[in-house]
Amino acid sequence: MKINKISLKNFKFHHDLEFEIKTKNCLIYGENGTGKSSIYEALYTNFYYFKDTKIVNNQISIRDKYLHRDYMSSELKVNISFDNNNDLFRLNDNITDENLLGDATIYFANEKILSSIVENNFYDVINSNLSIHFSQLKSFTTVYDDIKLKIHQLPSDTELKDTDIIKKRFEADKEYQSKLENFIPLSDINDILKKLQCDFEIEFSFNNSTINNETHDFSNPKISIKIKGIDDRDDFKNHFNEAKLKLISIAIYFAMAKKYETENNLKLLVLDDFLTSLDMANRKIIARYILDTFNEYQIIILTHNLQFNNLIQRLLDTEKWDTKILFTIKDEDDKLKSIVKNKNDNYIDEAKTFINTEAYDLRIAGNLLRKAFESIINEFEQLLELGKIESLNNIINSLRDDNKLFYKEPNKALLNLHKQFNKMIREQSTGRPDNTIIDSLKELFENLEINKITFIKKDEDDKEYNILKKTEFYKNILLNPSSHNDIENEIYKQECLNTVTLLEELNSILVSLKK
Repeated sequence: MKINKISLKNFKFHHDLEFEIKTKNCLIYGENGTGKSSIYEALYTNFYYFKDTKIVNNQISIRDKYLHRDYMSSELKVNISFDNNNDLFRLNDNITDENLLGDATIYFANEKILSSIVENNFYDVINSNLSIHFSQLKSFTTVYDDIKLKIHQLPSDTELKDTDIIKKRFEADKEYQSKLENFIPLSDINDILKKLQCDFEIEFSFNNSTINNETHDFSNPKISIKIKGIDDRDDFKNHFNEAKLKLISIAIYFAMAKKYETENNLKLLVLDDFLTSLDMANRKIIARYILDTFNEYQIIILTHNLQFNNLIQRLLDTEKWDTKILFTIKDEDDKLKSIVKNKNDNYIDEAKTFINTEAYDLRIAGNLLRKAFESIINEFEQLLELGKIESLNNIINSLRDDNKLFYKEPNKALLNLHKQFNKMIREQSTGRPDNTIIDSLKELFENLEINKITFIKKDEDDKEYNILKKTEFYKNILLNPSSHNDIENEIYKQECLNTVTLLEELNSILVSLKK
């Protein structure tokens, strides 16, 4: 059982978004502001309706919290379709077929969840955080409930030493400690840390609960995470760097995920930008561990980090993964909407069918060509790894910056350049004439120029033009239907045809890079 379609209507950023997952797993890359986290939260609210007590007990209204601010009178809908023809459908605060998931193994993790695991008191983490994801923990967080109730029932002037509460508190601490060893798989956590190439192990220290004799206030026990053999001066969180804390939180979460998984035919793992603050070497190790260890799960990964997206793509089995790009365009009401592009989507060919066929509609063609342009630019961003880009304009500016050079296989070009320079230096020391060295340099840079990515082309009159700038001009101005009174105008049709040509030229550069 796996998800094969996700549909969101009026959920947070998305007015109307629908996409299919055509293989087992899915990787979605989208810049900040494209609605990536809105997809994560929509999935969370549907799949955790039976886990998160705030959702279960209607302490939060999903509609009030997540309804798209531009459509406040509309209905919020989230529909998850499965390959067995079942649907998990949310309409506002109501969800259908609550028995559909049964004892499915479903886990969600993002930066916020993982960071909270290494908070100062691990007892509070178990109660407030981990028990949401691993409902089995709820059964052992109740050992102090009876004591708290008895304290509450005592007259305010009662001396605690005259009651059996102190003894029961001691027994409860002892019971909790023994259950902690059973419910939190410490040895498995340390095994994962070893697999993640960490040179340390962790342990837990337990400080008993307390009751104030005068006020009768009960204080929960304190559980501290400690690194074996290290004196952290009882200040674990501030004593170790952020990367080490993240590795520990990852080891704890995924050790517990394996411990509490079920045999249900639905196993789902949804991860949203969960590896920030780690260098690429650590990210690669963790990504490989997850892909190998959770290969029976359907995995959905969402990220705005370009380098991490490309890393995952290099590691994954392309036959089992559907990779997508999430980007935004403006609709006819001048509002941002997200588009999920599949790798096989061809907006250019689709636009052609609305220009020169019976399905003639230049307004649709213009919208498709705008999608094509922004999709191509986002793919350039990925392939050239331009860095953390916040807006499409920044990507375009990076590509057309005359001070920046982009090469096909840049490492190979640099290595070849290095070898040739070393060769010429050696030959000069043997008395090689200066003019032959100059000729060699010319040949070297001519070869390098061939591999340079350029957006400069020549028109029929042999005049140079920049494909990127010219296409951007059409995309921003001429392809906007609102700038024309009559979209049947032949000038506007020619603009669409010109843009098709330009986009095909851009796409040919992109295809050559992919090869």
